[in-house]
Amino acid sequence: MEAGGDDTPRKEDSKSPSLGGSQLILKRALLIVIGLFIVGFILSLLRDVYLESVPKTITATYPGVAMEPTLRNGQTIKLVQSQEFERLDLVGYKPPGDRDRWFVGRIIGLPGETIAITDGRVVLDGDPFDDVIPVRHSYTVEPIEIPAGSYFILGDNRNNSADSHVFGPVETSRIFGLVEIAE
Repeated sequence: MEAGGDDTPRKEDSKSPSLGGSQLILKRALLIVIGLFIVGFILSLLRDVYLESVPKTITATYPGVAMEPTLRNGQTIKLVQSQEFERLDLVGYKPPGDRDRWFVGRIIGLPGETIAITDGRVVLDGDPFDDVIPVRHSYTVEPIEIPAGSYFILGDNRNNSADSHVFGPVETSRIFGLVEIAE
């Protein structure tokens, strides 16, 4: 025993227990792993938000005659993903009841409008529509109200096109997006 020394064992402060070296390393490693997990989760959410905001584009060859004279059979087009449409937009869509084929057409009628085709002309909400395609339709469509979230789509080759005059309005969920003519 040392002179003047105290041989009483020291007591650790009971309010703050000490961690051994290996326990401290494990605690820090666990905090790092949790932090990395949180950062990774946040980055994946940001990536998903970014990818949703970037429209997808598909280049394709247009097959058929339904869009003549605007598009020719074999012409290259681009489909740009979108869910916002205006009257006269060219769009790529899947017709109701068809899961395999893509069609191209022009939006003529908007949600909530009443459309009819009589005497060879498109009529919207009771008024004749100044169509971009100066052709007399060889068919008649009785007045129908276009449901919310749907559009009335016609091919530009009006008398040689399977479109809304055959199968009715097309829901927005079946429209991929806008069609651009590739150069």
